[in-house]
Amino acid sequence: MRWRSLWVKAFPGRSRSAILIPLGELAERAGELARDRPIVAVCRAGSRSAQATVILREAGFSDVANLAGGMLRWRAEGHAIEGGSA
Repeated sequence: MRWRSLWVKAFPGRSRSAILIPLGELAERAGELARDRPIVAVCRAGSRSAQATVILREAGFSDVANLAGGMLRWRAEGHAIEGGSA
């Protein structure tokens, strides 16, 4: 649950469909993700999510993208979020 509290602090707002999977668990938990939908990996600033896209592609996911700049950029650009203010 440590990751959950860190996630809430780092991302006071998030996408409605967001699923928290820490980078260190992604390879073993990739099966929890839908293969028939695009996946956008997101982190605070974009570095860990870039690594996540590599892990997902190695796991056979083809429609994967990184949110460059992470939630910091997303919020700075005023995009919609859930559970926080833009």
